Amino acid sequence: MKSIALLILNSSLLSCSQKLIYLDNETMKTTNDVRIGKKYKLNRVKYLIVDENMLRSMVENREDVTKGITTNVTDMSDMFD
Repeated sequence: MKSIALLILNSSLLSCSQKLIYLDNETMKTTNDVRIGKKYKLNRVKYLIVDENMLRSMVENREDVTKGITTNVTDMSDMFD
């Protein structure tokens, strides 16, 4: 019985996460409820919500930015020079 309850709990957490980030015409979008610095899962892939400072730091340190959601980044000028 405990394993069924855990399975239901895990499923509901995943579905909540999927509602916070979503694809819209091949563009990753988020709701206002996401938190910067937190990872959210969509289609078995974890994505990181970043702000400008986080993204600039990731680029500077040559970290993988392919799973970063940049909804909260408003200025990317000179970031990829």
